[in-house]
Amino acid sequence: MPVINRYSIFSFFLILLDQLSKFLAIKYLTKYVVYNSVGAYSIGIGKLNFSYISVLALLLFVFFIPFIKKDYQKDIGYYLILSGGISNIVDRFLVRGVVDFIPSKFFGSFNLADIFISIGAAIMILELLVGYIKEKSREN
Repeated sequence: MPVINRYSIFSFFLILLDQLSKFLAIKYLTKYVVYNSVGAYSIGIGKLNFSYISVLALLLFVFFIPFIKKDYQKDIGYYLILSGGISNIVDRFLVRGVVDFIPSKFFGSFNLADIFISIGAAIMILELLVGYIKEKSREN
């Protein structure tokens, strides 16, 4: 039986925050709204269906993280990635594309969920690197 913990509540809050920001952008920032049917940060690869690829990627992430990191349930990076991924998947199935509204010269358009995913990935990579460095220093 799944346990609802503070991290699950945090994830739910982030999903709501992202969905609210997209709703407000559609309503008040229409000139910036882009419906992204391709990959993250508007990066596309041919005519792949990113709705199914997104679901598959999120499922693989949820499945494999326990093998990579033992204490992932307490990892804020994990929940940031999970929240952003779920929120963008909601968009892909409800509006047939992710609602992006933050313009960028370098990354196309993006949204809060993309920021959550990027920060979460950075946190997890840093944690893995720090853990690796600590482990190597103990060996010496």
